[in-house]
Amino acid sequence: MNNFSYFSTVRTMFNNDLREGLKQARSVLGVNKAMIMTDPGVAALPIWQEMQQAMKEIDFGFELFEQVKPNPTDVTMEQAADALKSTDFDCVIGFGGGSAIDTAKADALLRTNEDCLSDYYGMNKVKNRCLPTIMVTTTAGSGAEVTQFISIVDTKQQTKQQIGSPYCVSDIALLCPALLKNSPRSVTADAGFDALAHCIEGYIGRKANPITDAIAYKTFGMICANLLKFVNDPNDIDAASNMILAAHMSTMIASNIGTGDGHNIGLAIGGRFNISHGTTLAVLLPYVLAFNVEVASKKLAECAVAMGIDTTGMTELEAAQACVLGIEKLRNDLQLPNNFKDFGMTITDEDLEKIADTAEYKNKVGASAGSAPRKGTREDFKRIAVDAYHGVKVSF
Repeated sequence: MNNFSYFSTVRTMFNNDLREGLKQARSVLGVNKAMIMTDPGVAALPIWQEMQQAMKEIDFGFELFEQVKPNPTDVTMEQAADALKSTDFDCVIGFGGGSAIDTAKADALLRTNEDCLSDYYGMNKVKNRCLPTIMVTTTAGSGAEVTQFISIVDTKQQTKQQIGSPYCVSDIALLCPALLKNSPRSVTADAGFDALAHCIEGYIGRKANPITDAIAYKTFGMICANLLKFVNDPNDIDAASNMILAAHMSTMIASNIGTGDGHNIGLAIGGRFNISHGTTLAVLLPYVLAFNVEVASKKLAECAVAMGIDTTGMTELEAAQACVLGIEKLRNDLQLPNNFKDFGMTITDEDLEKIADTAEYKNKVGASAGSAPRKGTREDFKRIAVDAYHGVKVSF
């Protein structure tokens, strides 16, 4: 067995009762007043009123910030933090999906650290512990509530950057499946595919270890068994419970050993063309897995079994290929996009060079450095991006 390190991150509270979960979280942290951050989409849902009512019932003081932007940039995050400087609170609550949680983390960081967010890009550059945080996820996918990372679209570089530090880990992640009721189909599918990608890229990655393998294999099976069911019926509380937990667990993998080139290329495309993270993964992942199918055949064959594919009579490679095609079929059943061209975007030679730059950088620096099973070249990254743009048939 190889040497490895596993970082246990956040205190997880799973509670079907939002009020009781918040009451317990407040007691653990010993805080009195929160800044609750969310986006306009969540603020328009009934669960936003439920959140405020729960806070009032337990006498937990709060103020509201409802202007979180999707795919938040360094500029919008810093503007949010500046707008809240005059307010008096002793903890931050992120309420929503990955954008709300990342913005809440950024606000908590800037409360105790000076300078600009760009000064902290990379690993372990944050100087001081952030303000206490409680993250209440309303999607089952991003897993941002469990990571030591803040994802940011850098406006100058036009790509997604990350701040990584144990100081950025949420103090408490509150998982309340009841908050997922009536989730929009597109949001649920997008977020769930993100979680699936965390699992399989971590499982087949070169930095995988016995702990991440155990979590990844179990979680991958949970997602395959529940994601489509949950998307088709967002009020299925059992499917919701399995998905919110699976998304949470999937990010324990990514937070420890990184991801692969689905994420590396996807971060470049998502940041450059403002496409949601789960959607970029839905388009890219089959091509990236096909690229890795020979070097990762053993584990991909195991994932085929976890998906419920009958691999009787198949060779290891055939089972691995069946897994890739099974993921592609799941993507299509979820009605997620299968190409980038339909977004109305065009990819120029300059774009391809920038995409290759980012993918190459992510393979060398940060949490995902050295994770990809097969080392890709710049030409490999560009070819995958072009194939995904056109939605060509996946080949092996």
